[in-house]
Amino acid sequence: MKPKALILALIIGATSWPALGAVVYEDVMFVEGRDYFSKPIEIETPGTYEAVLTDLEFPAPLETLGMAVSSATQTLGTLYDAGSLDFLAETAGTYYLSVFAETASWGDFGSLGLIGIKVSHLSGIPLSAVPLPGAFWLFSSALGVLAGAARRRHH
Repeated sequence: MKPKALILALIIGATSWPALGAVVYEDVMFVEGRDYFSKPIEIETPGTYEAVLTDLEFPAPLETLGMAVSSATQTLGTLYDAGSLDFLAETAGTYYLSVFAETASWGDFGSLGLIGIKVSHLSGIPLSAVPLPGAFWLFSSALGVLAGAARRRHH
């Protein structure tokens, strides 16, 4: 393989995976009284994700708040208050965030509340074999380019 083609392949391969910590879903929603909703999210890359549920305490803190993350066939994690949970998306596809919130009646605003939801990609899917660090692949490709350049000088 020519050095230019190798470098291009490395760049294309590196850009096809989402950056770790990349936000794949984010939303802020009003809730009223007892509210329950389910939001589909599309996961394109298998791996470990973090779902964060935040009570924004506007106009007042919520009485009850909870979230479950699931695939179409199983629950992957449950949260019984504001906070975060990690879940493993074994395959690409649609996953669901199910949120329950209950507000307290508060002054002129009646029973409103505000929540925030964010899902971030933490890491790639764990493999059964021990993977080589990315630095090894970059270093070895650089050595290959240098070896090819040195070989051209000698010929």
